Amino acid sequence: MQVTSLRKINIPTLVVGAENNDFLPWKQHGLRYASEIPNAKINSFKSQEGHFVFISACSHKTKVMGISLCEDRGGVDRKAVQESVFDGLIAFVRAQG
Repeated sequence: MQVTSLRKINIPTLVVGAENNDFLPWKQHGLRYASEIPNAKINSFKSQEGHFVFISACSHKTKVMGISLCEDRGGVDRKAVQESVFDGLIAFVRAQG
């Protein structure tokens, strides 16, 4: 990632991610991008949401580097997280008016 190129982004930007990501560390990925993009907005989840919570619900047993695509950590409601992402996205777009 070229920090200089991120700093040139001049369109409204929303970065969505999980702070307790079990696959890609938030600080080195989502937060890093959001910190370098001028005026970027952040919609981060602070509980036990994992990296794959943002993909459609599924039931197979596939794992990527040991992390399940379909099984979330205890207490995580994938549908509720995705609805929250959608609501946040709609609010972000509306705010751009």
